[in-house]
Amino acid sequence: MRAYIITYNKLFKFALKYKNTKQADKMAFIKLINSKKILSLFAMLTLFGTNVLMAAQEATAAATTAAATEAADKPSVWPGVFYYVLLFLIVCIIVAVIGKILKVYDLSQQIQGKKPLNWNNVMGILFALFLTLGLIGTYWSFSVQGNMLLPPASSVHGAKIDTMFDITFGITLVVFIVTQILLFGFAFKYRGSDKRKATYYPHNNTIEAIWTVVPAIVLTVLVVFGFTTWQKITNSVDAKGEPASLNIDVTGHQFAWELRYPGKDGKLGAMKFNLVTPSNKIGVDFKDKNSLDDLVADTMVIPVNKSIRINIHSQDVIHSVYMPHFRVQL
Repeated sequence: MRAYIITYNKLFKFALKYKNTKQADKMAFIKLINSKKILSLFAMLTLFGTNVLMAAQEATAAATTAAATEAADKPSVWPGVFYYVLLFLIVCIIVAVIGKILKVYDLSQQIQGKKPLNWNNVMGILFALFLTLGLIGTYWSFSVQGNMLLPPASSVHGAKIDTMFDITFGITLVVFIVTQILLFGFAFKYRGSDKRKATYYPHNNTIEAIWTVVPAIVLTVLVVFGFTTWQKITNSVDAKGEPASLNIDVTGHQFAWELRYPGKDGKLGAMKFNLVTPSNKIGVDFKDKNSLDDLVADTMVIPVNKSIRINIHSQDVIHSVYMPHFRVQL
């Protein structure tokens, strides 16, 4: 009889413990679902998502109608910034919800006396997944958007800038890929484990010298190479034995560009800011004889196989002279 009572007590305690565990899990999930912040944020995103979807449907319908009436193909329009912000917030919420679920599962395992969730393995797997997705994204960026580069260079200086860009980009790309693989690969391979103990390695002169000297040498070469290239581009003195460069004045103001070419004498006249008037937009000093045959234009036309010197001026704010074929942006 005593044995039956003991067995019954054990069964009763086990049932009570199982019931308490289920209640704890249920309360944890209810608390997660009833969180006011999560519900409010979810409702807001749902409302915004509905508006975005409706706007997208209206845009699609309008585009379909326009495409039916027009035979010419038109470039696709990128979605608005709000679309990507909303997409990012949704992804963050999904990640947060998954994290909460894992946390509740971990607590339920501990309550039941089972082995808790190994968060070191979870973080290691996430690091490996992030590395894989990053490498896939890098490959996709090169394969899909690799042709969205600058047009072929049309000047000698443009070719030098392309060479400098290719060398710099190649070095940084290799360093980026190697360091990212080592960073996330080591985080995955040597994640925390009870089977091994980390080694305390406070200092190593050889390693520190290598990762200090090698980048310093590479950066010094790149800086010197870039400095000499820039000096050649900005040098305004004609080399001996070469014909004189063609001088072109480029003046920026709100909101237009004004170009001035020299006349038959090949010389540009003086220009003064205090002479600017509605009829004299760039302030040409007509008292200077060299100004009498200067030509004013709104479109730049330059000869082939001739040195060109561009004199950049501004009447108000900083303007950007951009000529991608010549790799000029100042």
